Amino acid sequence: MVEICSLKIKPILLILDNPEEIHSLKQIFAQINPSIPLIYLPKIKEGVDYFQGEGIYKNRSLYPIPQLVLLDLNLPDGSSFQFLEWLKLQRRFKKIPLVVLSEPCLQEYKQLVVDYGAEFFLNKPLPFPCLISIFNSICTHLIQDEHSQLVHSNMH
Repeated sequence: MVEICSLKIKPILLILDNPEEIHSLKQIFAQINPSIPLIYLPKIKEGVDYFQGEGIYKNRSLYPIPQLVLLDLNLPDGSSFQFLEWLKLQRRFKKIPLVVLSEPCLQEYKQLVVDYGAEFFLNKPLPFPCLISIFNSICTHLIQDEHSQLVHSNMH
């Protein structure tokens, strides 16, 4: 088993609507680190509600801010680009890594997705070695941020 992000375990938010992809990701994350909670949301509106702590997502002890967001570019209830833009404007969520998933035929959106704030753009289906590499990179970034925040807070 590969150990990733063993800091405070925050959930990974999956904003996806395809049950087969959710099942595949669940299996992949179980191999990476089974202790990381996964939260599935099938609609962009639910993603916004989650981040705003509205409705059933009000209780942050049950629905903490995620350590990572995986977002399907093609959800039927709205524009994933609008969600990316909205999330990018929310300063308190600025450091949460975003991974956008898309069908290979939408490769032309890659630069646009990055411009909207996503760190990674992955073509579906998701290859396991690629996910491991991405999560190692993300965890290194998260650990560095956690360390710099601790150093900064200890200086004041």
